[in-house]
Amino acid sequence: SKAKAEKNQAMERSMSENSCQLCAVEKLTFEPPPIYCSTCGARIKRNAMYYTIGSADTRHYFCIPCYNEVRSDAIDVDGVAYPKARMEKKKNDEETEEW
Repeated sequence: SKAKAEKNQAMERSMSENSCQLCAVEKLTFEPPPIYCSTCGARIKRNAMYYTIGSADTRHYFCIPCYNEVRSDAIDVDGVAYPKARMEKKKNDEETEEW
């Protein structure tokens, strides 16, 4: 139909060379991978705040309730004490772009 042809022409004009030829979207992102609290094992929900510490090999995550529940200056995980002052507060909203 004429309307469909006009719509296709408009889409072709708006698409760049990086656009998907099927849906015309330029970039797609993956949801953040699931993160679980190292203390209680609960899943840290998307867009929720949490604390993290460690290296790429051994990274620990702590939900806000577990972090606040510990009254000392360090959180103990598997016999290792991690100082609260060195933990980084983050939001679970990191999206990675599909290549």
